[in-house]
Amino acid sequence: TTPYPGYNLVGRGYPDVAAMAANYPIIVNGNQSIVYGTSCSTPVMAAMISLVNAARKAQGKGSVGWVNPALYSLNRSIILNDIVSGNNKCVAGASVCCSQGFYAAKVNDRILDNVSWMFPFWLCIL
Repeated sequence: TTPYPGYNLVGRGYPDVAAMAANYPIIVNGNQSIVYGTSCSTPVMAAMISLVNAARKAQGKGSVGWVNPALYSLNRSIILNDIVSGNNKCVAGASVCCSQGFYAAKVNDRILDNVSWMFPFWLCIL
């Protein structure tokens, strides 16, 4: 498929980290709802980094700081579970799909949407 005009085929433009962004239960005015999107996944990543920093502080270490160099210095096979099938062309429930997206492949995915974090290992080695 020909990429959409303006789609970045080389260089940066892909997230360094990603988290699941579907099926987050919230309570608003006493009513439970299920929500989706980066408004869910971004706080999850921030919480994970906060927990790492708290654990480091408890050990007398400084904070991770800019997290990208720390993440890229780690062995991916220890902190990530590579998802090797599927794609991100549809939203949850396949109610909306696009003709383009990323397909999961064994190792070297272009974005980290195709991995799942193994947080307990990440927490231990950072």
